Amino acid sequence: MLNRSGAPIEVVDKQSLRGVLKASRAGMLLVTHGLYGSPDLTARKLVVNMWHGFGPKATRASTSLRKPVVASAMTCNSPVWAAAATRELGSPDTKLIRTGNPRQLACRTAPDPSVFDRLGLRPRSYVLWMPTFRSSTSAAGRSWRDAPTLTGRSPDGEFPDATQTLARLARDAGVEVVVKPHPSDADRFERSGLRVLTTDEIFSSGMSLYQFIGASAAMISDYSSVWVEYLDLDRPLLLYCPDISEYLTGRGLNEPYMTDVARELITDEPAVVADFLERVRAGGDWRPDARAVTRTALGLDGLALDKAAVTDALLQELADFERSRGRGRGRTRGAPTGAVPR
Repeated sequence: MLNRSGAPIEVVDKQSLRGVLKASRAGMLLVTHGLYGSPDLTARKLVVNMWHGFGPKATRASTSLRKPVVASAMTCNSPVWAAAATRELGSPDTKLIRTGNPRQLACRTAPDPSVFDRLGLRPRSYVLWMPTFRSSTSAAGRSWRDAPTLTGRSPDGEFPDATQTLARLARDAGVEVVVKPHPSDADRFERSGLRVLTTDEIFSSGMSLYQFIGASAAMISDYSSVWVEYLDLDRPLLLYCPDISEYLTGRGLNEPYMTDVARELITDEPAVVADFLERVRAGGDWRPDARAVTRTALGLDGLALDKAAVTDALLQELADFERSRGRGRGRTRGAPTGAVPR
């Protein structure tokens, strides 16, 4: 979906001289968290911010960059939370391009059913729990904390162990709940007895992460952007937020707040979780009208199989940019080539 034309891609080290030269000579730069200190290059080239997801948690806390990340354009599925991201990144005039996120298409692309045998699962037989990370430790040793972890809390405390609660409710309902933690999550969900799968295990089975997400019967999430993309499938979705008061005073939320746009999908009550699981086990739906309200409030752009590729939209933006600078006359553009700094 991103590279439907099959354009050649060269991977270079962004810290190498070759990487710097490629970036300086490119007509278009695709970035996420900025590049080389995020200088404002928008007067000289098309700079596209392909942010990694547009969700409810505050964008300002997701980057340690002190300088604004200025971009000419940003691709998105939700212009509402994409606009919040551009404001927090210090580039409110960034043009929003509603291409959808390519991983929405991956959710709709079914893998070979045989790959599920390697995981001991069947398609549409499991509920996928994808909590965002509260505390994280990166491979480089950098740690940060947005809120206390969900596990290890006192059962009789103000905030009981959410993983133990969810595991008990899943057993009572006879539903298989599979946990897919964030790769950097410092929490350990195995203690609950729930099945935990890593990204590497899913890849090793022969499918992508978003194919695995798309093969689930329903999703439980919270402040992660993944549920925004899952809304595109129109399947049962529950936002289990037992620590919402702590999260609001910790990491915080983007505006408009998810507590407004997704109010009927959010709960911290075990009884509501139990109702959700029972309905999924019976093959039913859960609050479809609330999902529709949330999709409308976020202005979500679905990603159909026949939708134009992201590259097509970006190449049109590049052509318009060059034309506006008087550089497009007489050019014949073939298949695009580019270097991807890593």
